[in-house]
Amino acid sequence: MKKLLLSIIAFCITLPMLAQVTFIKLEGTYPGKINIGLNPLDLKNDLGREATVVLSKDSQANVINIVLGGFQFAAFDWKKIELKNVKYQLTNEGYTFQTEEVRILEAEVFNRQKQQNFASISILRGAKGTVKNGVLELEMTIKYNDTSIYTKFVSKNITTGIQTVQAEDEKQEVIYDITGKRVKQACKGIYIINGKKVLVK
Repeated sequence: MKKLLLSIIAFCITLPMLAQVTFIKLEGTYPGKINIGLNPLDLKNDLGREATVVLSKDSQANVINIVLGGFQFAAFDWKKIELKNVKYQLTNEGYTFQTEEVRILEAEVFNRQKQQNFASISILRGAKGTVKNGVLELEMTIKYNDTSIYTKFVSKNITTGIQTVQAEDEKQEVIYDITGKRVKQACKGIYIINGKKVLVK
């Protein structure tokens, strides 16, 4: 009984020192707008074209797959641009991911002038992005037919992106008695505190 009492006291003393971080999942579909230009300075203009990015976690730890839909350049529409095995990390600001390696991108492209599809090979020269407060920002540089195409995508704020990191302290304790009634503080007895059964003496 003394061990149980000491465990409860130790738990109550350390509880205020613990911060519990709650995240909403990174993966999801991010609708937004994309700006495409031949100069990186063009990307500071208002974003105009509708596009969608889908983020999905890979089977490897801290790796994400990225699919961009709605990419258009001149008379060409890419069905989708896929980036696989992009490493991400969690920071105080949210999730960040970046790849500087050169990658070959194979995609099906539709030529609006000739009204036909064809297989295209382009080169990814770098991509970086962040997910912060439910907003995805993604920048890529793609080389197509000796032309460097700079892109910047910004999503709308969605609930499947990461939300604000919140620390839960002792003021946010949720306490219920054994009848299920919520109480402000625990006296003697058995209580459910933050979802765990606790004996208070």
